[in-house]
Amino acid sequence: MTYDPNAFVTGEVSYTDSEKELRDKFIVEYLRDYNSYAACVRLGYMDEMALEEAQKLMEEPYVKRGIADAEAARAVHLSSKKDADLSKLPDGFVPHEEETDRQRIVSGLFREAFYKGPGSTHSSRVAALSALSKIYKLDKEEEKVAEIVSRVMVVPAVGNVDDWEQAASEQQAELKRTVTQ
Repeated sequence: MTYDPNAFVTGEVSYTDSEKELRDKFIVEYLRDYNSYAACVRLGYMDEMALEEAQKLMEEPYVKRGIADAEAARAVHLSSKKDADLSKLPDGFVPHEEETDRQRIVSGLFREAFYKGPGSTHSSRVAALSALSKIYKLDKEEEKVAEIVSRVMVVPAVGNVDDWEQAASEQQAELKRTVTQ
């Protein structure tokens, strides 16, 4: 780092090219999963130092501005009508894979579901838990009810009582056969 006389007022620090490169790499890694610790680990920091370095980097105005600029670029790209093909990402985007995105979504839902700190609401936790229950297929009760309803005997619309009894006997036999299997 070099001394900048305006640093006191702006909070900005002049970085060498290698320091800027490190911070730019951190921003790209951070935007993969919004996890500053994991970003530092991916950059090669040892576990013990990764948390400390992540906290330090996240407080730097250069990093904050870089993250905000990248998110603004994403928002513009995603909101533009002409760029419906999200497989062609502009510069600064981290290419995503479907499985990685699934993991991010589930991780985000878990964070939201169990976070009770500042800015947290009960309704957001309930919504996140509801989404997680669908992902993990915990709403099997509805499936059971639908399965039971589908095994109800249907009364055929036939002309006379004898025809109805014959059709009902056949359906009853079919129902018994499927239950014993």
